[in-house]
Amino acid sequence: METICICSPISSSHNGVGIFRSKRNLPPADYLFKIQSYSLLMNKKYESGVFQAGEYKWKLVLHPGDNSRSDNNGYVSLFLKIVETEKLPHDWKVNVNFKLFVVDQKHANYLTIQDAGDAVRTFSEKKTKWGFEQLISLRDFKNSSNGYLVKDFCEFGAEIFVINHSNQSESLYMIKNPTKDSFSWTLENFSTLNGLSGYDSGTIAVGERDWSLRVYPRGCDNESRDKYLSLYLELKNCAANKTVFANYTLKILDQLHNKYHYETGSAWFRPSGAASNMIGATANKIIGVSAAARNLVKASASKWFGTSVVESDLVKGSVNMLYGATAAADKYIGASATVNNWIGSDNIKGFTKLISLSELNKKANGYVKNNSIIMEVDIHVTRIRTSKLK
Repeated sequence: METICICSPISSSHNGVGIFRSKRNLPPADYLFKIQSYSLLMNKKYESGVFQAGEYKWKLVLHPGDNSRSDNNGYVSLFLKIVETEKLPHDWKVNVNFKLFVVDQKHANYLTIQDAGDAVRTFSEKKTKWGFEQLISLRDFKNSSNGYLVKDFCEFGAEIFVINHSNQSESLYMIKNPTKDSFSWTLENFSTLNGLSGYDSGTIAVGERDWSLRVYPRGCDNESRDKYLSLYLELKNCAANKTVFANYTLKILDQLHNKYHYETGSAWFRPSGAASNMIGATANKIIGVSAAARNLVKASASKWFGTSVVESDLVKGSVNMLYGATAAADKYIGASATVNNWIGSDNIKGFTKLISLSELNKKANGYVKNNSIIMEVDIHVTRIRTSKLK
């Protein structure tokens, strides 16, 4: 059960902002502190230990109220204070939306106090502390039925959201009347082609961008291998901070009847350069450079067995088996086709099973003529997204 109360501003120091109170079951995300023998504080200010939230250091400052009064008039006050600001730049400012908490031990929930309207407080050299002079009345706090003070024990907490400006933004441009951009590619000596890494058409300027086709004549993964032809469209060149959304059609020409076998798709594309660099760095991180890996294992083996043993064919073979051989590396990260499919999530889109090899190779279908196939693509770019990074 949740109770909600929005109160009018309760003091001039609260800058005219109301207070929002509610109860929730989740504990504070950033900090909790517990107090035994609360009555002994006797209206003395208490500062919690330092804790970190949002890359800054903080303390909670508690004013327990006058516990010597029998009428329980007055309030518990609680403030959030930024500390260890010496290393921050001159004239620093930290914008924060925060919540403070009183634990309801009886009902296992948390009284949550925050500024109404999700007000943002700015901490600065001139103002290092924000909070609530009237967090909760002493009368309500000490009422045992509320569960806030039980056997002179209580808990307070804080949850802090620092608002950082990342300067990241995005602009979307919708193309009202997109043009159809097309190109074709003839692949000769088709029956002799069986490269696992596929074949690339080379970069072709189409409209305002550069594209290419990549074909795998015998398929590009375990499911399509020796059963299907795989064909992909790749965006090769575009401004680095731009991605484009395109509807595309990949086609194989029936050279006898002048018609097509085709599949259509739509996707966001971004230039391949950034993705290729990323994948290269990641692959190097995963498998390492072969020479470096061999040296690492040889160094370890020298420590274990002595240099003469390391130079033996047995250890060399083990090193190659573990790290060195190209075949092992290919097996570990996958053949080039698999790597290309991995990159494809960003810049290569297409069809792993565009057409079965049985259909492709039927003479009556006309897809293979004079041992050549002709592939074509139609591209409609309908949206352009420009991203601005920090």
